[in-house]
Amino acid sequence: MNNLDKLLKENVEKSNSIKGEIKILRMKFVDENPDSNKEDINEKLTADPAFLELKDQYDKVSKYKVDHDEFVDFYEGYVSLLSSLESSVPLLTQLLGSKTQSDIVESIKLLTYLQKMNISRAVQGTKKILVLFFNKDDSVKREALEAYKTLYLKDDMGLDQRAFALIELLKDADASEEVCVEEFLSLAVRENVMSGDIYKALWKIFKMCNNTAVEKQNARAALKILRIATEHNQNILSKEEDTLKEHTLKELDSVDTDFLLINEQIKAWEKLILHQKESGPKIDEFLFSIMIKLVKQFGTENPEWNCAAEQFINSLFVIKQLKAYKKAELFLHSLIKKISSEQDDVIDQIEAEIQEREDIEIDESLFDRELKFNQYMLAQMIFVAGHIGIKMIIYIENIEKLLEKR
Repeated sequence: MNNLDKLLKENVEKSNSIKGEIKILRMKFVDENPDSNKEDINEKLTADPAFLELKDQYDKVSKYKVDHDEFVDFYEGYVSLLSSLESSVPLLTQLLGSKTQSDIVESIKLLTYLQKMNISRAVQGTKKILVLFFNKDDSVKREALEAYKTLYLKDDMGLDQRAFALIELLKDADASEEVCVEEFLSLAVRENVMSGDIYKALWKIFKMCNNTAVEKQNARAALKILRIATEHNQNILSKEEDTLKEHTLKELDSVDTDFLLINEQIKAWEKLILHQKESGPKIDEFLFSIMIKLVKQFGTENPEWNCAAEQFINSLFVIKQLKAYKKAELFLHSLIKKISSEQDDVIDQIEAEIQEREDIEIDESLFDRELKFNQYMLAQMIFVAGHIGIKMIIYIENIEKLLEKR
C-alpha cells in the first residue's frame, strides 16, 4: 500500500500541475481576445491542440485516482475477509470435538477448504483432524481420510510431490501427532488410497539419502511410512530387502552416523523378519553385523546411540525365535569387553608418559582422557544393562504365564 500511496501522491501533484497549466493557457486566451465572452473563449480553448493535450493528460491522471480508490476498497474488503476466515479457525477446531456428527463433518470440510485456499491458521486446524482417525464413528473417519487425501494425496499432484507431502506431514508431527499420522497412513493403505507408485517414490527418497541432515530426516520418514504400509502389504519391504540391508550397514559405517535412522532401519528389519516367520543364518548374520557395528560406535558422544541400542534390544526380544536372551547377553558382554580394553589402553598410555618424565610429581591432567572417555561409555553400558534387565524380567514373566496356562 505504501507504493500505491506514493504513486497516488505523485499523480495528485501532477494533476494540480496540469490544472495550473490549463489556467495559464485560459488566461492567455482571455488576454489575446479581450472582447470575447466566456462562451467564445471556451470554444476557442477546446479547439486548441495544447489544451487538448493537457486535457488528455488530466483525464488519465483522474482515471488512475478512481482506479486506485477502487483497488483500495477491494483490498480492504479482501483483508477483512481474510481476517474473518482466520478468526473462524479456532471455532472450527473446537467443533471437531463436538458430540454431533454433522458438526464434525462440516468442520472438517471447511477447514480442508480453508487450507486449500492457503489460509495460514487453517493448517493448525487440519492437524487437529488427525485425532479423528481414532473416532468410533466410521463416517467421521471416512471424512477425515477424504480431507487428508485431498490435502496430501491429490491425483493432480506428482508422485514425488505426494511422497514429500507425506514425509513433511510426519516430520512436522510431535509425539502424539505421530501416532495419529501412523493411524491415518494405516487407514489409507487399507482403503487403497496409496498406490504402489507412491511406495516406489518413497523408496527412491530413501535410496537418495546421503550425508545431509535433511536427506537423512527424509529417509527416516520415508522408511517409517513404508514400515507402516507393510502391515497390510508385506511385499513393500521384502522386495527391497537387499536395499535395506545395504543402507543399514552403510549408515553404521559412516563417519557421522544417524542413529535415529538406524533405529528406524532396525524397526523395519524387525517387521520384515516377523512377516517371514522364520529366522535363518542370513538373518542371524545380519543382526550380528548390526551388533558389532553398534559396539564399534560404543562410547560416542552422540546420545542417539542409546535409541539405536534400545531398538536393537527390543527387536531381539520381539523376534522370539532368535534366542534373544543369549544375543542380548552377548551384546552386553561385548560392551564390557570394549570398555575394559579401552581402559587398559588409556592406563598403558598414562604409565608410559609417567615413565618418560624426570619429575616424580604426577600431573592430574594426565587422567583427563580417562575421565572424559569413561563418562560416555559408562553411561551407555549402564543404560544397555538396565534395558536388558527390564526386557529379561518381562521375558521371564511371559514364560511364567505360559506355564500357568498349561
